[in-house]
Amino acid sequence: VSAAAPSEPRYGTSGRKLPMIGSKLDPSLYQCFGCGAELQMDDEEQPGFLVPEKYMVKKQHRQLRTTLCLRCGDLSNGAMLNAIAGQAHAAFNDPSLISPDELREQLQPLQNQKALVIKVVDILDFNGSFMNRIRDLVGSNPIVLVVTKSDLLPKGTDMREVTEWVRERAEGRRLTIAGVHMVSSRSGEGVDYAVGTVLRERRGRPVYILGAANVGKSTFVRAFLKQLKQQDLSAIAAARHSPTVSPMPGTTLGVIPIPAFGPREKRMFDTAGVLLTHRLNALLNESELKAVMPRGRLRPYIPNLLEEVSEGLSPLGTTYLWGAVVRVDVLEAPRATRLSFLGPQSLKVSAMATPAEANQEESSWVYVPEPAEGTEMFGLETVQITGGLRVSREVVFEAGPSAGQPMVDVAISGLGGWFSVYTKADHRGQYVKLRVWTPKGVEVFLRPPLPIPTRVVL
Repeated sequence: VSAAAPSEPRYGTSGRKLPMIGSKLDPSLYQCFGCGAELQMDDEEQPGFLVPEKYMVKKQHRQLRTTLCLRCGDLSNGAMLNAIAGQAHAAFNDPSLISPDELREQLQPLQNQKALVIKVVDILDFNGSFMNRIRDLVGSNPIVLVVTKSDLLPKGTDMREVTEWVRERAEGRRLTIAGVHMVSSRSGEGVDYAVGTVLRERRGRPVYILGAANVGKSTFVRAFLKQLKQQDLSAIAAARHSPTVSPMPGTTLGVIPIPAFGPREKRMFDTAGVLLTHRLNALLNESELKAVMPRGRLRPYIPNLLEEVSEGLSPLGTTYLWGAVVRVDVLEAPRATRLSFLGPQSLKVSAMATPAEANQEESSWVYVPEPAEGTEMFGLETVQITGGLRVSREVVFEAGPSAGQPMVDVAISGLGGWFSVYTKADHRGQYVKLRVWTPKGVEVFLRPPLPIPTRVVL
């Protein structure tokens, strides 16, 4: 990814050490409790900066352990400040920024410790945020799987069914699952059950919170501490100094110790989110990241069939554009086939006849959407900078009898949404064939449908 002029100041490490799991920092040094960076007064462009006057006053009053750095203050007020190389159009080789490998290396010692791990996953991007190589980081340590943003699923969703769907997806990954919880960190729903499981399974061990960047780890920590202080008064102080929450991936930069279980107990640790380069949100710029944040419950959108394509009787021969970041060609489908899109409100779906070249067997094409005059398309700047859309995956499956339920979901990594395919075969041996385009490197997942209350009459 080529570098682009940033719209906000960028932050990096400039050689500064970030705390790792199990490391013992110099006791004379202090961390920002919001992001985990070492507090410093040398470089305003680096994380952990405090103006010298404030630093000295806080040090004199022994308040540095409860002080936010300048960057965290700006993030808390809505600024979008990137500190990670390879993210938000920043170059991977920018030496002033923290590399994804540095973030992952902070977690490596965990596999050799006895600990309880809270693994946070985003239900709107379950496949993209799951971190398939999580066992390489946590070893055989038990995992409490916390699935966030449950309040953003369509109204009427049965969380018991979704929990079972998550449990089935987690099986076969050689993980020691100690519990699965659907939670809304915003409303607090389900957090009490997650707290109960952690208290039961902790058994005196430290607790580490892991997850991909921007899945809501720090927001969950705040909700966890808010619930915990109702059961344990020692958590009140910890709740007053919670990690910084921001829509910017990479807000947390180091391992943050949190005295959640009392000053003499083994602690809880928030950790830096792992940047997964196969996720779309790793490519988006600061303004796009802000725009793609979900504002409410997902609502399915089923595009009308085009009259000029198959006489409006089938989506065969139709291309759907999802913002500027996803293109879907319907290359083969029974007449009774519909696509239902669920995702951020900023991504609009448009339809057109599939270009003639899409019927050719070619995987090296590059496509750059061209918005109509006077209109905007979400993500167009990122698509242009990253070299256009490319064929990411061809999805082929056999159509079968349907009772208004989807056959499959097709999930775009890092999008915060997916589209479901509803189809009904007129006779045996009919197939659906879709060609899905994304920016280079963004993965596309085919999965069993997430159980949400959406039906389509075919």
